[in-house]
Amino acid sequence: MEVDTGEHRYLLLAVQFRDNLRTFWEKVTSFKNRRQDQGPKLGQVVGKWPKLAYILFFSGFILRLMHIIEKLIQSKTGHTLDCEDEIVITNDLVAIIDGATSKTNRRYEGLPPGKMAAQLLAGALTRLPIDVGAHAAVMYLTGQIAAQYQAHGLVEHLRQHPVERICGSLILYHRHHRQIWRVGDSFHLINGQAFRPRDRAEVVNANARAMYLELMLLEGQTIDQLRQQDVGRAFIMPLLTRMAAFHNNAAAGEYASAVLDGFPVPPSLIQVVPVPADCQEVVLASDGYPMLFPSLAATEAHLQAVLHDDPLCFRRFKATKGMQPGHLSFDDRAYVRFVP
Repeated sequence: MEVDTGEHRYLLLAVQFRDNLRTFWEKVTSFKNRRQDQGPKLGQVVGKWPKLAYILFFSGFILRLMHIIEKLIQSKTGHTLDCEDEIVITNDLVAIIDGATSKTNRRYEGLPPGKMAAQLLAGALTRLPIDVGAHAAVMYLTGQIAAQYQAHGLVEHLRQHPVERICGSLILYHRHHRQIWRVGDSFHLINGQAFRPRDRAEVVNANARAMYLELMLLEGQTIDQLRQQDVGRAFIMPLLTRMAAFHNNAAAGEYASAVLDGFPVPPSLIQVVPVPADCQEVVLASDGYPMLFPSLAATEAHLQAVLHDDPLCFRRFKATKGMQPGHLSFDDRAYVRFVP
């Protein structure tokens, strides 16, 4: 688990004091220009010059950084290497990648498709030009996955078998454009207001799984038995594998969904959300959280309450999978809160 809950708060304070520091700089410059007239008083100011110069330089450096308040990334198993979520932070963007859970035995260089997606996309994000737009960025990112297919001669096979593709979702804040870009089912908060449109096909599958699990309980099985063997997920697995045909397919209507999987993403499925100029905080998160709150502590507390009350994730929070015995949650999760 990687946790960061406030170690950058001093950076935020430095930004808040920016105007004061600029005023100090102007005063020092003025003193220097009048050094012949100030005599001993100038010596007092000049004596403080190295420290002041350092503060001003550091403040300027701070202004070029993303100002992260808190963040967390956690695998569902508790083992860091298993995590298929990634957080990427540069001077220009904050992003969360959510690698899709594999539904086949396909591996890429020994890695599940979701893990490979997270690694490829994390590297590609650091190479995005500062002024790139959302659609061009998505084309570039999915092209990095396509290059992996081409290198292994898999393009035509994966065209016919989409469930085996390297696949992931992305939510990204781009500072140059002051926009949030969303491809897939991650979600965000702007000034405390939540935005989480859930994938229609996933909602249908989650409800079908919940119904089947309720039937199994009526027939005498227990919650513990169903956690050991999630027959509800087995029931919907044929749909989960075939619904890959909805990915990046605008012709699928209400069931269409966007993913980064090496094939073109229709512009109509790429969500671009402007971030208002007066926005104080933004939160991005993967879908490993049932609900998103303005603080990491509140978001984690809600997750733990859900897992305590409904570890199978079929009543209080309906999902396509539950928390397996020995795991920490039903899915990997990532959260980052920052000043845009």
